[in-house]
Amino acid sequence: MKFVCWVILMVGCLSIIPESPAQEREFVIVNQDDSEHRYFESLRQRRLFALAELLCQRALNDPAIRPPFELLYRIELARTFRDHAQTVPLNDSKSLWEQAFQAVNIDKLYADRYQAEVALLEASRVEQLFWVLQLNPANTELRQQFEKLSASAIQQLQKALTASKALSGAETIAPEVTTDEIQLALGRCYLRIADWNSSNASIRTRYLSLSKSSLKEVHRSILSQEYYLDAQLLLLTGYRLGRQSEEFNKTAAAILSGSTSSILEQRVAEERVRYLIDQAQYSEAATLINELAKKQNPLSTRLRGLRLKALAELSVQVRLKGDEELANKLVEEVRLRTSQLAAEGQAFEAQLASRYLSDAVAVQTFGPELAALVNQARTAVRDGDFTTARQTYEAAILSAQNSGRWEQLIQLAREVAEVYFRGQHYSEAATQLNSIWMSSPNFPGMDQIHLLWITSLEKVYSAQPTLEKLNAYANALADHLQRYSQRETALDVRWRLAELTFARRQFADAIVEYRQIPSTHSRYFDAQNRIFQCYDYLLKTQEAENRELLSDVVSLANRFLTSVEWQRVETASQVEAILQACQFLLNFETGLHQSLPETFRELQALFTDLKNSDARFQVEPELLAKWNRSLTINRGILLVQLGRSQEAFQLFEGADSLTNTQQEAMFLLEQLAEIESADSQTEQILGSISLRVIARLKLMTTSLTPQQANTLKRYEAEAYYKIGRLSKAIPIYQELVQDLPVNDPLVARLTALLVECNNQECLEALYTLWKKKAATTRQGELNWHRARYELANACLRTGRIEEAKKIVSVTTLLYPDAGSAELKQRYAELSRLLKNAK
Repeated sequence: MKFVCWVILMVGCLSIIPESPAQEREFVIVNQDDSEHRYFESLRQRRLFALAELLCQRALNDPAIRPPFELLYRIELARTFRDHAQTVPLNDSKSLWEQAFQAVNIDKLYADRYQAEVALLEASRVEQLFWVLQLNPANTELRQQFEKLSASAIQQLQKALTASKALSGAETIAPEVTTDEIQLALGRCYLRIADWNSSNASIRTRYLSLSKSSLKEVHRSILSQEYYLDAQLLLLTGYRLGRQSEEFNKTAAAILSGSTSSILEQRVAEERVRYLIDQAQYSEAATLINELAKKQNPLSTRLRGLRLKALAELSVQVRLKGDEELANKLVEEVRLRTSQLAAEGQAFEAQLASRYLSDAVAVQTFGPELAALVNQARTAVRDGDFTTARQTYEAAILSAQNSGRWEQLIQLAREVAEVYFRGQHYSEAATQLNSIWMSSPNFPGMDQIHLLWITSLEKVYSAQPTLEKLNAYANALADHLQRYSQRETALDVRWRLAELTFARRQFADAIVEYRQIPSTHSRYFDAQNRIFQCYDYLLKTQEAENRELLSDVVSLANRFLTSVEWQRVETASQVEAILQACQFLLNFETGLHQSLPETFRELQALFTDLKNSDARFQVEPELLAKWNRSLTINRGILLVQLGRSQEAFQLFEGADSLTNTQQEAMFLLEQLAEIESADSQTEQILGSISLRVIARLKLMTTSLTPQQANTLKRYEAEAYYKIGRLSKAIPIYQELVQDLPVNDPLVARLTALLVECNNQECLEALYTLWKKKAATTRQGELNWHRARYELANACLRTGRIEEAKKIVSVTTLLYPDAGSAELKQRYAELSRLLKNAK
């Protein structure tokens, strides 16, 4: 009774305490020498992102900008995009993060400082993802993204930490990055990983230890007071997560010792509240916030959100004590204050409070008795105690069955199945799920329980295969399709039946099943891939009967490729199915393969995009390399009009048989020249094949046009380069570039080869090349400026220092703009090199 009265009193108090969404900046330390930085920081604080971006971009567009100022404005621009990204929904923040990284992801003067900023940006993005995950902890994609980004951020921060000593105290007008700042970011990343894995004791302990080690390295000083206080607050969080009450209290007292900051007091209060909530002391948590609100107004947004969590959890406790009316008042209080947060623009805390409310409303879903068991089971799952969780769920299921609460029973079945599967108790899961399903097989939603039962039978068989278990699984699949043919679950079962039929090597029957998977289903591309595999087996084993089958598979593969929506290719299974279809057409279709060239171009574009960190989906480098090799082989097979893919490499190595005519030879050489591979062995194979084709082509009596002859020379030079014969490649390029303009790619190619060769003969050839180009290009043109720059560079490489200095000084004196901003900068860099040259 005292408890109920206290809650009523507390709710009344909460209703009359005013709140405000105002936020103050915490621990602002002003450095008198960084007025430019402070100006941009103030713009960001006021969310004047567009103005800050405009000012930075305007400064960076100045061709005369000096490197120290470029560093300053690039960092301020990146931080503006960063702060802007943290104020918008996650989906909208992607482009802002891309621009932030783009602003500082450059390799030039101050490279270490730029890389340090990249590391700090990654840490900021991890922090954003951590908090977004609080809204949807079950989101697998977000969780994987968080894990990937946190690992990357830690790696980058560790590199930055190694280089931080050189950065510390460096003379620059850009905001300085210190060891303390990096250690703080590193400690925070470790802490977020520990927090996210709080149910896994070993992972939590490991990362808490790493976090503590980093945060302890953040030292107190006048210039890093903000970092030190943040580190202490993060240590406080770590002690909470580690359930170290003595260290928690000691650190909290130390932080507040001698401080009069209300913000600091509220930050510490946030951790105290979380500590109480972790201990299920919801009324104490609400009381603490309530007392603080009487002294300090306004409360921080985060404290207001934590108060709603405490009230939501408290409503559950009150309801379990039998006071429905009071529980409903608390729920309404949470609902009202959540609406207030949303109206004030505090979207994150409002959404988080809605999640707390949803958990509380679960009591209404299951009822007080079931809710108590469900909450107990869920807590056991969070703590990793699956035995207790399983036993508690079983008790809840028995209660629901006895009272005929079928809707609640279905939800319980889903949750208990996950617990059984985690613990690999597959037989027990099958028994329990079958019992639940049998209690009311026709009730809406029971088809999903039947599917869960089928999943458990599949796992029972996989764990210890026997014919009896396999037949039980097959019979369950057939039974589901008969009972629930019109339900959504039927397609999942259809896929499983097709997979079982495929595993039994009944390929013709499997094709029938796979073809019933519609294009809208998530397994559609997997099904197409399997269909091609089935046909492959059938064609290999039924050669005498394959005429009609061959026509079927060719028609199917062409229809499949022409129906691909390339902008919606977002999974590995889609790519595998497309490559499989291409392979089929190359193997079995005769004629021009009309659907393949466009398909190959789309695949090449896709694979190029997949090399980027912001690609539409991520694949392992090994898999991407495999796809590239498959594409290379398929292209070769397509262009030489051969039909057996397994003979691809042999056909390339025996290239003589592929070049019976000049047209075939030139066509194959063109395709080989377009193929790029990171595999040096593959490059050598391609170069050898090209040289073999060229040798055969030279023996043909048909004459080549001048254009074809030049093209053939280019192919020959490129082939020699691929096999590492620079001494053969360079003379051919020298002949090709004689009459070409300075900006022709072949001229750049020859320059690169001569620099790569790097012996005295090659460097003298480089000097001769550019002396001629400079002399034969009209003075004042952009190409002339380029030629003069390359000639000066060649002089430097060959030891003609005075000549180089003269070229640079005369050119820059006559043409201060040097033809372009880029060339002007390159001339300036060359000039600096020449000053130090001997």
